[in-house]
Amino acid sequence: MRLVLRFMKPYRPLLALTMALVIVDVVGALLVPTLAARLLNEGTAAMSYHAMTVTALQMPAASLVVGCCAIGAGYCCSVLAARVAKDMRDAIYAKSLDLSVFGFRRFGTASMVTRTMSDVVNIQVAITNVIMMMLPVPFIFVVALTFAFSLDAVLAW
Repeated sequence: MRLVLRFMKPYRPLLALTMALVIVDVVGALLVPTLAARLLNEGTAAMSYHAMTVTALQMPAASLVVGCCAIGAGYCCSVLAARVAKDMRDAIYAKSLDLSVFGFRRFGTASMVTRTMSDVVNIQVAITNVIMMMLPVPFIFVVALTFAFSLDAVLAW
């Protein structure tokens, strides 16, 4: 893991942008059902056409922002993973040039090709999966709790 983080260090701004887009995606994805609940609760209880219209217009706007952020996060994450993988391949290739003929034969051509291609692709996929699937989980938890307590603290507790 430390090795992967070392290769990610030059791309901190891209990682920060990706995480910001993922966080906006998480907040927006949880905001749309909250707006739907508000539409049902306030719109039917108060019978206010204005409140229903405002909430109904906020939902597609939030969905549009969430969609754009999700696409942007996916793009930034794939660019980040591709750049890290390229740097890893370059480092492996540079290290392989330092090997003697005996050392290269000891590893074998097939092993070297596997290390530079398959293993790096697996790391690239792991980077993408961690950023897009695992890192948002704590944010989902915090945002969901925040929304739940803001709607009804007694019921949420």
